[in-house]
Amino acid sequence: MHKFRALLVAVVAVAAAGFASANASAAISPGGAITASFPAGGLTFATPFSTTSCAISFSGTANATTNAVSVTSATITPDPCAGIAYRFLLPWSGSASVSGTTASITINDVAVQATIGGIISCLFSGRITLTGTNGAGTINAPSGTLTSSCGNAVVGGTGGTLSPAQTVS
Repeated sequence: MHKFRALLVAVVAVAAAGFASANASAAISPGGAITASFPAGGLTFATPFSTTSCAISFSGTANATTNAVSVTSATITPDPCAGIAYRFLLPWSGSASVSGTTASITINDVAVQATIGGIISCLFSGRITLTGTNGAGTINAPSGTLTSSCGNAVVGGTGGTLSPAQTVS
């Protein structure tokens, strides 16, 4: 009975070690300065009062030894976009992960002020996830929701690029 218990403890310890290493934080390569861009029509921001899809670009950094990502600037073109002026409350922080061949970057603290005609102003906040084939440099934004007292905004899109291409491991 003691040999069986010792064997069971050893099997559980090996399994736990394998699980921990399989779920360790991701690393991003090459890291450094990054830019994510969506062309006009590529990223949609649907609010209770309007839907816009102007060109948008985000810049920031990816830490090459951890899974940390930060967004330090955002530009929308034209501004205002379809009559809405956007102000991005930065910086935003997030992390990268990988599952099979799909890499994801989740930005946790997105905050966007949208103002229509200088009259209606709403602060939308929440989380956005960007996904793409690991190392390919193309990104998509599956549908995500940002909340506001004005109502929720749905963000989503395809056809974006990540430069330089990053590999998450």
